[in-house]
Formats: sequence, C-alpha cells, structure tokens
Amino acid sequence: MSVDNSKPFYYVYGGTQDNNTVGGPSRNTSGNGIQNSDWFITIGGDGFKSQIDPTNPAIVYSQYQYGGLARYDRDTGELLDVRPIEGQGEPPLRWNWDAPLIISPHNPARLYFGANRLYRSDDRGDSWTAVSGDLTRQLDRDKLPVMGKVWSVDAVAKNANTAVYGNVSSVSESPLKEGLLYVGTDDGLVNVTENGGASWTKLEKFPGIPERAYTATVLASRHDVNTVYATFDNHKMGDFLPYVLKSTNKGSSWTAIQSDLPQTGMALIIAEDPLKPDMLFVGTEFGAFTTLNGGKKWIQLKSGLPSIPVRDIAIQEREQDLVLATFGRGFYILDDYSPLRTLTDDLVKKEAHMFPVKDAWLFIERTPLGGDGRGSQGDAHFTADNPPKGATVTYYLRETVKTKKQIRKDMEKELEKKGQTLPYPTQDQLRAEDDEEAPEVFFLFSDTDGTVIRRVKGSNSAGVQRVTWDLRHPSMRPVGANADGSASGWFVVPGQYSVSMMVRQEGKERTVAGPVSFTAKSLQTPALPAQDPAAFAAFQRNAAKLQRAVLAAYDVVREAKSRLNALQAALIQTSGATSDLHTKSLRIEEQLTTIQRAFTGDETISRRNYNSPVTIDARMDVVVGSFLSSTAGPTETQKKAFDIASAEFRTLLGKLRDIVERDAPQLEKDMDAIGAPYRSGRLPEW
Repeated sequence: MSVDNSKPFYYVYGGTQDNNTVGGPSRNTSGNGIQNSDWFITIGGDGFKSQIDPTNPAIVYSQYQYGGLARYDRDTGELLDVRPIEGQGEPPLRWNWDAPLIISPHNPARLYFGANRLYRSDDRGDSWTAVSGDLTRQLDRDKLPVMGKVWSVDAVAKNANTAVYGNVSSVSESPLKEGLLYVGTDDGLVNVTENGGASWTKLEKFPGIPERAYTATVLASRHDVNTVYATFDNHKMGDFLPYVLKSTNKGSSWTAIQSDLPQTGMALIIAEDPLKPDMLFVGTEFGAFTTLNGGKKWIQLKSGLPSIPVRDIAIQEREQDLVLATFGRGFYILDDYSPLRTLTDDLVKKEAHMFPVKDAWLFIERTPLGGDGRGSQGDAHFTADNPPKGATVTYYLRETVKTKKQIRKDMEKELEKKGQTLPYPTQDQLRAEDDEEAPEVFFLFSDTDGTVIRRVKGSNSAGVQRVTWDLRHPSMRPVGANADGSASGWFVVPGQYSVSMMVRQEGKERTVAGPVSFTAKSLQTPALPAQDPAAFAAFQRNAAKLQRAVLAAYDVVREAKSRLNALQAALIQTSGATSDLHTKSLRIEEQLTTIQRAFTGDETISRRNYNSPVTIDARMDVVVGSFLSSTAGPTETQKKAFDIASAEFRTLLGKLRDIVERDAPQLEKDMDAIGAPYRSGRLPEW
C-alpha cells in the first residue's frame, strides 16, 4: 500500500488478494462518503504495492505477482508494461510473490526493483540496468527440509504456488545519501551498498534472529545517514515472535528494539516518523504499534483498528496521516496523528491539554445520491464515511470529569478493596447528587475579535479525545424541550479562529486549555463567488437575525392558539360565561389564524390545489435556504425577498404583540373573574 500527493485529497493505492491492484481517494467532498465507484483498478492479477511519482500523481507503477510491473496513467487509463527482462543467455530471474519496488528519494524518474538481483531504471521504467549480482544465499530449495524431511519431486503440489526460493524481499534507499541502498532477502540476508551498487557488503547474522528468517523490511532512516531498521518474520518455522532491529552504523552491528511488543505476532513492517526520530510504527500479525522513545516502550494503536494483520504502513507527510494496509479488512487511516509526537510524561501530568489544530477545509458537501450516506440506493450500496468535516480538535484529559455520585462510588470501591467500612451518605448528600448538573467538557470557538461563534460539547472521559466543529454558526431555529442545541446554521467566512477548552462543574465554568489558533480555508471557489465577502457575511448575519425572529414569532402563534383552544374549552365548562366572552375568543382565534397564514400559507387554498399567496416563510427559504448549500451570493432575489419579508414581518409582529400582550391576557382575566376552570400555565390567584 502507498499514498500519493494528489490535491486537495491524496489517494491510497494497494493490493487486494485475487482482486487486482486498486486506487481510491482518502476522502472526497461527497455527503455520501467514498463509494465503490470512487475506486479504480490499475492492473489485474493479484494486487500488490504500487509506487506513485511524487511530482506527478498521474504516474502510477502497479504490480502483479512475481514481478509483473506496468506504468499506469491515471489520467488516461493507459497501461504500459515496464518489467525488466533477462538479457540473452542470462539465467531466469527469481521474483518474490510481492517484489519490492521503490522510487528513489533523490530522483523521481529513478526506480529500484528487486528480483534475486537489484535493477535500476533512470527513465521511469523504460529501460533497466542490473546494479548487483545475485544477492541471495543461492540455496537449492529442493535440498532443504520441509516439515522435517526433504520431499520427493512427486510430492503433492511440490513447489506449486510459491515463489522460487532465494529472492529480494525488501529494498530501501537512504533519503540522506544517494546510492546508499539496503536490500533484504527471503533467505535472511541484508545487503548494503554505498555507491549505487558498484560494490556490496553481505550481512548474514543478526543478534537473536534465527538463521534464514525472512527479511520482512529494511528501512533506511530519514534522520541519520548511519541508521537503518529491519524486521524479520520466522513464522514459516513455527516461530511467531516479533523481531525488530536497529543499526546505527549502516548494518555493521544491530540492537533489538522489539522490547515489550506482544510475543505472539510477527513484525511485518516498520515505518519512521518524518519529524521525530524516536517515533516508529510497526505492523504486526495482531495490530499496529507505535513507540515514542525508539522502541523502549510500544503502545498499541486502537480506536477502531481491530487486532488484525497490518501488512504495510504509509505516512502521508503533507496531511500527517498514518495509513495502514490490513489483511482482509481493507485500509485504515488515522487522520492527523501529529498530536502523538508531542505526548510526554510532563504533558500527561497536566489536567488538560489541547494539541495544535490543523487547518480546516471549508466546503459544501455534494449529494450525488440525493441524500447523505447511501442516499436512495438501498442497503446493498456500499459507502465508507468521510472523516468529520471541519476543524478537528485533539485534546487530553488527565482524569474523567465526574459527578458527585461517581466520585462517591469510586471512593467506595477503594474502601472495599481495603476491607474498610463504607460511610453511608447523608440525605443532604444524596439530595445534592440527585440535583447536581452533569459536568461537561465543551469548546468555545471564537473569531479574531474574540467573539464566540460556537459552543461544541466534547467527551469528558480521561485520555486523548477528539471533537469537530463543522465551521458553521449555530442554527437560528427554536430549541425545544427535546433538542440539544447542536443544530448548525450557515458557514463562517474563511480566516483565523481560535478554540478554548472549558469545563463546567458544579455550576461553574473554567478554562482548562487554550486558546489555540487555526485557519479555516476555502477548498474551492464557486464559479460565481460573492463579489463582496464582507457584505455577504453581514447579509447572512442580518438574515439569521430575521430568521430567528420569524421562527420565534411563529412559535408564539402556535403556543397562543394552543392556549386559546384550552381557554375555549374552559368557557364551555363555565356556567357564568357570556356570549361576549365567546365572541372575543373567536375574534382572537381569527386574528391568530390570519397571522399564521401569512407566516406559512393558507391550507384552505393549498390543499385544493390553488396557488397561495407568497408567505414570509417562503421568502425566508429564498433568503437563507442556500446558505446551507452555497458559499456564493447574495443574489438580488435574496435581497429583495429579505426586504419584503422584513417589512411584512414587522407589521405582523405588531399585531401579534397586541394579541399576546393585551387581548389574550385580558380575556384570561375576564374568565378568572367568573370562576372559569384552571388552564395549564396560568398562575392562580390566592
């Protein structure tokens, strides 16, 4: 598996057993996520590792089994065979099932490809030159015991479906020194050249490594020219231990660094962080691990990654993403793993910490399937979710922010462990637990003026957590009893923002980390962008204020009609009710109905399929509807709709205010005076 440098989102390429070599985007701008149709096949056969030109992502080198190699053009779909072939009279080459191919870090046109010899191309595979002799032990596989004996040539499936033994399994060139190459073999060797292959040194013995253990990886360090890493896999001999070695003298001597890696899963691949020398990643038969101190201690990467074979690791340096290839479960991406670099003993002693916030892309998601997720395609249509869209904050909490009850129960557990008697809480303590507001960790996102734009709730659990702000203002829609206030409104404008981490506990709020600054950037420019972004932002704010007022007023209309219905029912039960009171209630109802129709339409007309007059609600849909789906505008139609809606609303609001502040309260008082039944929400006289 490999990654490229496509913009704005990079692509992932890798092999699938029996199902070709494929490529696809790490994310896209679709609200449906990444679909099967976003992936494409670069070459047939069994799938293997690809390499992508770092300067031109359209040039993809794709493989199939036993050294099959072709140059794939992502723009046109053309496929050109570029596999090196033996010269006249030369013995046949021995290729690994998954032959190692690299692009030189010093020249994007230079390739290295390993059979039992190492080949180099300086013209993107058009021609090849052998830069070594046979780099293996050159053992006769038919003389080696298998399951304790040398088998007859007539043994079932003798040598079938296996690579011819004695081939190159891994190749690496130092990013710091051109021509410093390391080549591992399937029969347990590491070969080193410092002059591009003019002369080679063969390394045969490694501390603690069984003889002829498969050299799974050799990796030249990007931080120190003398440092190289290697992993060995000996599972074919019934040995499932992880073997990870480091050399600081170009392979002259080695030190084991597998330390506390689990002893039941082979080390299959190793990768080095591009910025922190002591930060390494290892893929094993049972998951991925990282170390922050050069292998003294390893930590398993979980958070959604099963304990499955991790066969390959790639680091997308621009996005600081960790990408894994697993056996049987597909590709996994840990987005922006950079916070891991800054984890230290001092940091984890802090109460709370926010890591640097990566620049956030601001864009409108497409909906090509007519909705989110699978849209209307049905459950058989496969999609993979995109990462959360917006500004993602990675943060750390030393301890879970707990309630009084949680604190008491933790204390009781400790006392039970010590065999001590538990103190019984008082009634006041129990009452305080029941009445306590749940503690909350939340984040305040602000603009450069310090104005808070959005409050986003996070997890209050201990450890490293993440929360994402979608780069939108809060919704202006009324928040009802069952809503949490998390609905979103229109986008913020591109620019600088900051975030602070807050804790609310026992009714008090305090800042525990931050502020941390970041940038919101536009991913794309509309074909017809806003001519004056500042004026557009001001128009959005004014439209949001009007929308807030209109929705609030309409909510009042519905509530007033509901109360009026209760009042009219009470009139029927009141023996002293006069016809005048009935007439007043009907008049108020008619006024409310007229206002309601001005807001949302005349159902008497619309349900009979007649055209209804344009409502305030319809005009507001014209004004704010596109804010959720476009960053362009405002149009002249939107401006006109805003002016009309604003003027009409101002008139209706005055009429509504007279009803709810004068007419309806007076009717309530008149009914109380004649002893009408109690109505919900009416405070009684006493």
